[in-house]
Amino acid sequence: MNEDKDIFSTDDFVDITSSSNGEYDSKTHIGEYAEKYGNGIFKNLGTIIKFIAFLICFSVIILSFVAAYFIFNFNALFATVAAGIILFGTILGVILLFLIYGIGHIICQNNEILSRLKK
Repeated sequence: MNEDKDIFSTDDFVDITSSSNGEYDSKTHIGEYAEKYGNGIFKNLGTIIKFIAFLICFSVIILSFVAAYFIFNFNALFATVAAGIILFGTILGVILLFLIYGIGHIICQNNEILSRLKK
């Protein structure tokens, strides 16, 4: 038991302060990186999200039509099921369009507000 105490009883402190002489200006330093980050690939993020919203919407609608076509070809008695799949797929695609497009629009408006506040 005493051996364990001796191992952990060192009271040595290590100085971990910075060796740089200059002062760190956090406002300008962070501002530069934020400006580079904002003007890089994420400059048109809202527009990209809006485009992705349309792609997802039309993909869901097309997939619902394809699924309905295969179900209808499997058996003609499943016409109501095929119509339901088309209706459900179209509604789901439009809901996804509104949700994702809305997020992209919010980002575009936020960027516009930030650009006006900088002037």
